[in-house]
Amino acid sequence: MPDWLISSPTKLDSIYPPMQCFLCGEFVSAPTSSRMCSTCLTKSVDLSENVSTHCTILQCVTCTKFYHDRWLSCELESKELLSVCLKKIKGIDLMKIVDASFKWTEPHSKKLKINVTVQKEVENNCVVEQSLSIDFTIVSTQCASCKQLYTPHTWKALVQIRQKTKDKKHILLLEQIILKHNAHENVLNILSRRNGFDLHFSSRNDAQKFADFVSDKIVSQIKNSKKLVTQDVNNNKYNYKYTLHVSLVPICTDDLVFLSPKVSSIYGGISPFLLVVNLTSTISLMDPFTLRRLEVSMFNKFNLCEFIVLNIEKDYTRKSKNQQYELVDVEIMPSNSSKIIYTKSHLGKILTVGGTYLGYDIKRINMNGLSEQETNISNRIPFDVILVRKAKKYSSKHNWVLKRMFRKKNNQKDKDNDTEDDIDEDELLDFKEEIVNRKEFQKDIDFYRNPRAQPRKEFDITPSSDMSDEFAMNNLSVQLKDLSIHDDEYF
Repeated sequence: MPDWLISSPTKLDSIYPPMQCFLCGEFVSAPTSSRMCSTCLTKSVDLSENVSTHCTILQCVTCTKFYHDRWLSCELESKELLSVCLKKIKGIDLMKIVDASFKWTEPHSKKLKINVTVQKEVENNCVVEQSLSIDFTIVSTQCASCKQLYTPHTWKALVQIRQKTKDKKHILLLEQIILKHNAHENVLNILSRRNGFDLHFSSRNDAQKFADFVSDKIVSQIKNSKKLVTQDVNNNKYNYKYTLHVSLVPICTDDLVFLSPKVSSIYGGISPFLLVVNLTSTISLMDPFTLRRLEVSMFNKFNLCEFIVLNIEKDYTRKSKNQQYELVDVEIMPSNSSKIIYTKSHLGKILTVGGTYLGYDIKRINMNGLSEQETNISNRIPFDVILVRKAKKYSSKHNWVLKRMFRKKNNQKDKDNDTEDDIDEDELLDFKEEIVNRKEFQKDIDFYRNPRAQPRKEFDITPSSDMSDEFAMNNLSVQLKDLSIHDDEYF
């Protein structure tokens, strides 16, 4: 009797002796019921028999989201979309997925192809590995949020951003911060309004979250209100629309703030005229004659006058550790007069003889609404002129641009509804100049390459040359991104 039959405790009809594969003739020591070797068994098994190789997937036409249990935002050939597609395949959950990848298809063909490598145990620890090709057909439909856009009740909550100033610099800065942090991800619609813009949201929580984000970035005040739309008294159900009015502080950088004698004495006898040097989550004021700082009736920068610097002398009596400002004694002359004025300035690191700078002439400022006692400050302020910044007009051609959140409205209906953007080109250029001069703003802004920029010829960029400021305006120390084909609103 053969040894293999004696050592086996099982019945004779359930045991197969060693034999040759009936297809290739290879010797098999432990044959299975198929009487084939592992190589022939792998070739004869088709794992795609119990797997659906043709599937469908839903995509919203308006927002291009894909559906699986819920609407998900996925780009074509992304990992998220690949995960959604694998969950749509019936029968593949009984196998082990080794690898999966997309095949290239025409983006407008409404077709997706996936290569999936799977493994499955067939007989007696014989694991078969095969590659399957799965075809998906994209079926166009609309999600619930996009369906709501075609009804009168398109939004649930409204956030109104307003700043009642002539200078729109901080509205533009807030717009860039929103784009940088993608805070407008859940916004249904954005409308440009006078002194600001409106944002529509589908839920009150999203609107409140956005309003809190704005208040964290810029000093502002939030007011809440609601309006009853529909009600069901029998079931005690009420439908409201909520409005959050975010009022930004009505001052801007380089504004001149006036403190009454009573308020000035509370803060240790600080100068009654203070410059706004920073305006983000806090308001930073600075005394331009002593470099004292204060975190707290104002005059905006449209009262600025031009002055020409005639002479500069360093003030060695005061030593400051501030790396941004330096006190100097300056001899200046108004651009429209020959009168020589002596003053002290905090702009010692950027002042140059012969340069033109903007400043406030305190004697020419109209302080209506204040009593004579409050405006009598001749003994409390040492000089009559406060220099603010350099007067420079830059060219509109730069190698970088900034995106806008909303499109311009040009038809007559939008103009009648006050949806036209009231920010002109000069204010946009002034805002870009402010970004270059204040590097603390650049970390909250995304810069993009100008698609219309042309290569410039070489020029002198030494600090004393006239082209150094223009070179700094065109070449930032940040990485420039590329605009997409859909980004048609930029400046």
